[in-house]
Amino acid sequence: DKDIEREVRNISHLSLLKTGDVVSLDNYNNESARIVNYLRNHGYAAFNNSYIAPLQADSADYKVDIQLEILLPADSSFHKIYTVGKVEVYTDFEALDSIVVVDSIPPIYNPKDSIVYLSEVEKNNIHFFSANWKNALNLEDLVREIKLRPGQEYNLSLENQTNINLNSLGVFRFFSI
Repeated sequence: DKDIEREVRNISHLSLLKTGDVVSLDNYNNESARIVNYLRNHGYAAFNNSYIAPLQADSADYKVDIQLEILLPADSSFHKIYTVGKVEVYTDFEALDSIVVVDSIPPIYNPKDSIVYLSEVEKNNIHFFSANWKNALNLEDLVREIKLRPGQEYNLSLENQTNINLNSLGVFRFFSI
């Protein structure tokens, strides 16, 4: 994959595998993890350790030549770059509820009902769905804490930061991104 090769070459000067250093499986695994993390922060959401071949080394005269091979996906000749699609935030429901989105004011929220009627509000390209806007969180606060935006290249660090930010609010029993 020429795009992956270009990305890895761009960061090769930061490699943890240096000429003259002792070779160890730990160093190789740390370098693999560094590459995976870099690629996941630059759009390659599906890239993981399974795309990096096991350590291959050729030793002669107590010197080792290491080859780090990046494998292609089984179903393609290149790795895909992903962008963030629509960002939606749902409040006021349990995981097993049935959700119905309405264009008008939803019926009064009943926590014992397994059907939740939600209405939508959009702020800064983030779509918020709630059954009870009177008791909803401050949307500006939520927008500030959500680091993922529609159209941006996928970035694992931004997903992790969003997880940390939402968890630190202490208002959600559970959430998933």
